[in-house]
Amino acid sequence: MLVHSNTKMFLPDESSSKTPKSNFGSRRREMISNSFISSTPDLSTFCKLQNFEPMAKPKAQSFNLQFPNDDHFAREVSKDGNLSLSVEGIGGTYLVKGRDKKCIAVFKPGDEEAGAPSNPKKNMTSPRKGIKPGEGYIREVAAYLLDHGHYSGVPYTQFMELDVSGEKKMGSLQKYIPNDGSIIDFGQSLFSVTDVHKIAQLDIRLFNVDRNDENLLVTNVNGVYHLVPIDHSYSLPETLEDGPLFAWMFWKQAKMPMSEEVLEYIEKIDIEKDEKILRMLNFKEESIMIMKMSSLVLKVGARAGLSFYDIALFLTRGSKKERSALEEMVKDIMLRGDLEHFWENFMNVLYEKIGKK
Repeated sequence: MLVHSNTKMFLPDESSSKTPKSNFGSRRREMISNSFISSTPDLSTFCKLQNFEPMAKPKAQSFNLQFPNDDHFAREVSKDGNLSLSVEGIGGTYLVKGRDKKCIAVFKPGDEEAGAPSNPKKNMTSPRKGIKPGEGYIREVAAYLLDHGHYSGVPYTQFMELDVSGEKKMGSLQKYIPNDGSIIDFGQSLFSVTDVHKIAQLDIRLFNVDRNDENLLVTNVNGVYHLVPIDHSYSLPETLEDGPLFAWMFWKQAKMPMSEEVLEYIEKIDIEKDEKILRMLNFKEESIMIMKMSSLVLKVGARAGLSFYDIALFLTRGSKKERSALEEMVKDIMLRGDLEHFWENFMNVLYEKIGKK
């Protein structure tokens, strides 16, 4: 049994092709032109062009990321844990039960995700664009790491290798949270504005394309109901094309003003640190770019006094064929061709669109 250490041996291949520096101007114009054949901005174009800039990426060695690694939890799971395949979900999700037969963890092996080769439920295609099969478990850990201060309540999650039917598999191991069901079994009015807002800010930063009712668990603490966000495999995509899905978007809580507590938390979010975390996890630059864009939209929107509903409207699509306001904005900026100043232009346009009440 291999418990995760500070190595990167379990992560996807880091290799990526470099665009040669010759014919810089003509190649740039060709790439920009080709990127708009489709209806969605091709973020890979921007990321490839950024390879021309020697300072495009921060030095990874300047940031020492400590991956979550709870030795006691890992030993309990590996020594006493008994895995059983859950009937829920479209991938291989295993409930880990301890000696007392109570569930203590949830294990999701990478090679059993939807579209992955060993999916036990024969779901051979991924339901989301921009998220490759076999990389969802990394996003589970990323969501935990980006939930700074455990503010949104993402359950403790770490990488771990476990034996599944005689075969060792790497995946995400998440502590099981005893609950009374999911939000689908309860009325939305039971939950506080702050509870909803804590999850909303995380979903926006993760550009979560699958925040549905079933992955919001409900707990009851001394008669008070709380929400627990789980299942983040379909977050941090590599494309804007799928568009995020926010179950809370039309709730009355999402249309109410943000509290000083929430505003202060959003203001303190360190996007540069989040970028470094995702790079250390070997996320593609496209995913990092989307995280950065959605986080900036959140920050600017919060400063302008927008509600989470208003911000969600800017990020989501009205229909599958209709581009979001964010997509339209990014496309217009990229069409200018001034990609060396993309982020400066992005911020200027963003303030024009949502930075003013």
